[in-house]
Amino acid sequence: QARYWIVAGFVLAAISAIINFVRAVSAGVFEPSLVTSGALTVINPLMLIVAVWVWWWLTSLQPADEVQRNALLKAFYGLAAMYFLGTLLWYFIIFPNGTTPLSFMTTTLFLQGASFPVSFVGFLLLARHYATGTGVAEPPLPDESEIDVS
Repeated sequence: QARYWIVAGFVLAAISAIINFVRAVSAGVFEPSLVTSGALTVINPLMLIVAVWVWWWLTSLQPADEVQRNALLKAFYGLAAMYFLGTLLWYFIIFPNGTTPLSFMTTTLFLQGASFPVSFVGFLLLARHYATGTGVAEPPLPDESEIDVS
């Protein structure tokens, strides 16, 4: 379940980047002949789509022993702390004076900002999963070809 929270946070960020891409193309800001304009417009959505894919696989890691479990536990608590601070940062970006009216122009800011607390919850849940010791994988069973029956 923690995995879905983390991936959902990155999906929100990717949707925000795709909306910004569509806005740039429709406003004529995207000019493929200009390397900087084209690269900046395309790289962010692609980077976040790849992040969704990467985190889908990273959140499925199962440590083989206590050393790996403790390393993942610390890493996911650290990521939770980073995303908590990111949540605060985006809160102050979106609401600099305490209030910001909702509009189409602020939609991507809200989506980007929402990605942080969603991922924060996921990282916290995943860290708690490893803290309980339930995240340690069982040793693999030997392959049938490796069993000596003689």
